[in-house]
Amino acid sequence: MVAVSAVSMVLAVLLATLLGPCHAASLGAFDIVPNSPGWVELMQKRDAQIQQMQVSQERWDASVNHLYTCCLMPNFTETGFKVVPMPAKVHERLLTALRNDPRRSEGPVDQISGDVADFVNIGQLGFKIMEELRPMHEDWANLPRGGLQLSNAYGLRLYKPGNTLTMHTDHSETHVISSILHVDRDVDVPWPIVIEGFDGRTHEVDLKPGEMLLYESAKCNHGRPRPMVGRWYTSLFIHYKPVDAWDFPTSRAINIIEETNKKGLLPPGGWGRNARELDPNLPSLRMVGTGMKEPECENNWCSLARQWPPSETVRPPPETDRSEL
Repeated sequence: MVAVSAVSMVLAVLLATLLGPCHAASLGAFDIVPNSPGWVELMQKRDAQIQQMQVSQERWDASVNHLYTCCLMPNFTETGFKVVPMPAKVHERLLTALRNDPRRSEGPVDQISGDVADFVNIGQLGFKIMEELRPMHEDWANLPRGGLQLSNAYGLRLYKPGNTLTMHTDHSETHVISSILHVDRDVDVPWPIVIEGFDGRTHEVDLKPGEMLLYESAKCNHGRPRPMVGRWYTSLFIHYKPVDAWDFPTSRAINIIEETNKKGLLPPGGWGRNARELDPNLPSLRMVGTGMKEPECENNWCSLARQWPPSETVRPPPETDRSEL
C-alpha cells in the first residue's frame, strides 16, 4: 500500500505562485540534483521554509542538511526508493532471531517520541545479511560489483504503541544506500514509512512483513510521523556507502556555506542574511535535533494523506498469538 498526498500537489501550486512562472533548477549558484520537476519544486519549497525559520540555530542546522540534500549529493536512482520482496531465507532467519534472541531496552533515541523502543540483539546476523544483500543494493543503485561497502546493520528495533519517528535524513558519510527489512508486526492500523521521492511527492509506504524498502537514506527525507497503533513493529536497518569518491562529511557542508558567504553570495537556505518574515501561506518548519517537523499540521507533517489508511482495511486475526513476542 502506497499513498501519495493530494496536499503535495496543492503545495506545488502554492510554490508556483510564490516563485513566479520561472522554475530554474538551481538555488543561487547551486544546481538542484536531480533536476526532475517535482524534486526541484520540493527543494525550492524547502528552501523557502528554511529561509523563514526564526530560530537561528535551527536555521543553521537545516541549511547544512539542505545543502547536501538539495544540491551537492548525487542521486543513484530515478525514484529514490523501491519496495521489493525480502529473500525468503533471510526473512526466516530474522523471524527466528525475533522469537529467540535476547531483548533489552534500546535506550532513548532523540527522533523517536513516546516510550523507549525495545531492541532484539541478533548478534552478527545483521552484518551477515548486509553482506549477502550487498549485490542487490549495488544493482538497485546502478553500481558495479564491489561498488558499495558495508556501513552499519542495526536492529532489531521494536517500536511500541504511540511511537513516532521524526522526518529526517541519515548520516551523509555512511548511510547512503540503505534498506529497511520489515520482519513482523502486531498493529491495528498500517504504520507507513513516509518518504519524499525524486518525483517531489510524499509517499506513505505500508511495508508488509517480508518486504524491504530500498532507499537513498542520506538524500530522501523519511520518517514515521503517524503514531503507531498496535502493540509492536520491528525491522532491521542496513546501510552502505559508495566505495569511490564519497566525501560528504558535515564539515564540508559547513565550509562551503562559509566560503559562499565570504564571496558575498547566499547558499541554499539563505544563510548569511536575516530570516525572512513568516509567510502565512507556507508551512513553518522546525528542526528537532537532526529531524524536521511542520508543527502547524496534523502529525507534524503537512503533506500526509488526509485519509489513512487510504481505504478501509480489515485486520485479519493472527495465525498465532504474537502478542507475547
